[in-house]
Amino acid sequence: MTVESIVKRLKYNSRNSFYNHTRNPDLSLAILARYGKLFNYDFSVDIEEMKAFSVKEDEGHYTNNPKSRADAINQRDYYKDLYMELLEKVRELKQEISELKAQKVNGQ
Repeated sequence: MTVESIVKRLKYNSRNSFYNHTRNPDLSLAILARYGKLFNYDFSVDIEEMKAFSVKEDEGHYTNNPKSRADAINQRDYYKDLYMELLEKVRELKQEISELKAQKVNGQ
């Protein structure tokens, strides 16, 4: 896979973004997760923090068009529940960041 194809598939503006990411030792887990999804690689094997960050989902839901109203309702509920789970993780991570910033300010 070329750098150009990676940049295009991840919808970055230029190759510079990719090169900046490869040089950044503090690359965000969100960006790393995008690369993992593209390369079909689970970075949680190498980076312990990725285990809490990752959400496993059934890829089949993306390709299954509902065949009935009941199927459509089930899919809607699935994505609603997934969204709520992710929203809760975001809330927890924001709280954790706030606590870490407070500790840093207090010199702990």
